[in-house]
Parts: sequence; structure tokens; C-alpha cells
Amino acid sequence: MNLLDVRPGRAAGAVVALGLPGMVRGVDAAAAPVGAAVALLRDDLAARTMLGDTGAHALGAGLGTAVVAGNGRTGLALHAAALVAVALVVEVKSPQSG
Repeated sequence: MNLLDVRPGRAAGAVVALGLPGMVRGVDAAAAPVGAAVALLRDDLAARTMLGDTGAHALGAGLGTAVVAGNGRTGLALHAAALVAVALVVEVKSPQSG
């Protein structure tokens, strides 16, 4: 989540978007990060508050816990493949520094 926390609302919005399907499937562990993100989203979007590294890492850890709790080996492998694919796309599309 820390990599998404570059603009107001991105990290919290991503946690809501990524965590809601788990909640719909009945993964109880998804409720904590999604609830926290929903509670923070309004102020984060309005730039009244900021998640920062600590908040983004905490939301990411909660979401990761929900992924582990709600998936078997195949699901974890698919989540890992999607995460690597997104990281590669972001790396290729991001502007080169220096």
C-alpha cells in the first residue's frame, strides 16, 4: 500500500476496493483493514489527514492477512502472480529518475 500512497485517497481507496470482495466471500480478516480505510478515506481525500508510511503499511499488512486467511495455495499463487505483474507494469510505466 505504501507504493500507492502518493496521492490523497489512493491507498485507502485501494484497500476498500481490494478488501470488499474478501468481505463478500466471508473473510472476516478483511473487515478490519476495510473498516479502517473507510473511516480514513473522507479526511484522506480532502487532504486533512495523511496515511503516511505507518498507516499505509498497517493497511497493507491487514489486507495481506486477509488474503492469506481467505485463500488456499492456488489463491495465494494467483495473488502473488498478480502482485508481481502489477509491480512490473508500474516499474516499466514509471518515469525514469536521474
